Amino acid sequence: MTDAAHTRLLTVLQRAGLPCDRAHLPAPVHPESVIAALDKIRLIRDGQLRFVLPIDIGTTAVTDDVTDEEMRQAISRPPHPPTTRNTERADTAVP
Repeated sequence: MTDAAHTRLLTVLQRAGLPCDRAHLPAPVHPESVIAALDKIRLIRDGQLRFVLPIDIGTTAVTDDVTDEEMRQAISRPPHPPTTRNTERADTAVP
C-alpha cells in the first residue's frame, strides 16, 4: 500500500470514529496475548487463520501465510496515523 493510500485509509477510519493506533484502544494490546488468542482460533479452524489485508483503497488480499513473527512486528510497530486527528463526519469526501 502506498503512503498516500495508507494515510487516506487511516483518515477515513478516524472520521468514522474508529481507533487507528494502540493509544486510542480501550485496553492495552500485547502481541503475545493476541497470538495466544489466535492460537485458540487455529484449534477450531483446523490450524488455519485467514487474514484480509488491505492492498489499496478498495482492494484486499486474503492470505493464510502470516507468521507469528509478522503479527508481533505489526502489533508492536509504532503507528503512523495522519498528523492531525480529523473529527469530521465519515460521509465527508476524502481527498
